[in-house]
Amino acid sequence: MTATDSIAEGSRQDARAFVYISNAEDGDIGTYRMLPDTGMLQPGARVPVAPMVMPMAVSHDRRFLFAAVRSKPFSIVTFAIDGANGALTRVSQSPLPESMCYLSLDKTGRYLFAACYAGSLVSVQAVDADGRVADEPLQVVATGRHAHSVRIDESNRFVFVPTLGSDAVFQFTFDAQLGRLRSNTPSLVLVKPSTGPRHVITSADNRFVYVDGEMLGTVMTFALDAATGLLSEVDSASGVPPEANLVPGTVRGTQPGRDTERDQGSRCRFGGGS
Repeated sequence: MTATDSIAEGSRQDARAFVYISNAEDGDIGTYRMLPDTGMLQPGARVPVAPMVMPMAVSHDRRFLFAAVRSKPFSIVTFAIDGANGALTRVSQSPLPESMCYLSLDKTGRYLFAACYAGSLVSVQAVDADGRVADEPLQVVATGRHAHSVRIDESNRFVFVPTLGSDAVFQFTFDAQLGRLRSNTPSLVLVKPSTGPRHVITSADNRFVYVDGEMLGTVMTFALDAATGLLSEVDSASGVPPEANLVPGTVRGTQPGRDTERDQGSRCRFGGGS
């Protein structure tokens, strides 16, 4: 059983927090309440979705949970979150252009970004006020090999896409009026060969961008130019203790007609690991 999680917080006053775990093989989402005193998880209902439900994202206002289905037909399912108990109610199901391994939203909550590992692309779809995702994408953009995540910066103007197979982070500008991505200049920043950039996040003050290197076990720090949205690497730190005796991993390819990121890419963090 493969699991990914998302957290939705209740109001600040009562410190409610709900945790959602997608159980890919079982095709459902587990719901939990995080107890404020201990941090323990109190299990709730398991909500049926579809086979291979995997990446999820929570809207910024904590009203909706979006879950991607990676079995055909590829789709995005929207759930309304009950602010009192964290229960999920299905709102809608819309097509996705491909099998998506990562979801995120722009800062307005009006656009859903998705990244596809096997197809090496990202997409943009509109989201309405009721959390329903439009059936047709506004845009599908080719990236380098094996796009693994997609996130926007705190200004809602710049989007970054790490591509694990290309050892590059692709850089885009974003038009929030039209919901359109456009390649920045330059369109990418290269990292050390065989790093395998996977996930990306910006600092709260929007001065830095952090990218993890799956194959080397590193975290890279990039300075973010607030005017241009361009990245420049300033540091890299290893998270692998020497006594672990791990060696760098390698990117595994995909076979025709099959998305092997789920069953291969997720296991190739380090060649000497289990």
